[in-house]
Amino acid sequence: MLARVLEELRRERDRLQAAVESSLDALFLCEALKDEQGDIEDFIFTYLNRNVEDLVKIPRNELLGGRMCKLLPVNLSTHLFEAYKQAAITGVPFLTEIQIEPEPEESGWLRIQAVRLDEGVAITASDMSKQKALRSRLKAR
Repeated sequence: MLARVLEELRRERDRLQAAVESSLDALFLCEALKDEQGDIEDFIFTYLNRNVEDLVKIPRNELLGGRMCKLLPVNLSTHLFEAYKQAAITGVPFLTEIQIEPEPEESGWLRIQAVRLDEGVAITASDMSKQKALRSRLKAR
């Protein structure tokens, strides 16, 4: 009986991992790193799917176990880090579209959402650049 339950759990884990790895979004699972007062000072990357590498141009093995603000400082400059902290603290999901590249011809747009997960956040990010460019061209007609 126990062996059957364990096998079912392994199968479900494998299915979930396959779904996460085949997702079209980049997925970051992050654990909160807290200071002595219990305030979140950063997040540690604990899991990343393969799309993260394409999005941030850094290999997963260099990101895993690393600090978000140090490895991806764009999260500080765009104030995303504060939004992630609030999602982790309050449990209120965060959703936004944000322009990463300021120059119009190189414009990089991301759709980002974050939800609380245990003592941290789960973040998904989708590259919206092509969709935004297409909408812009259609509006210009």
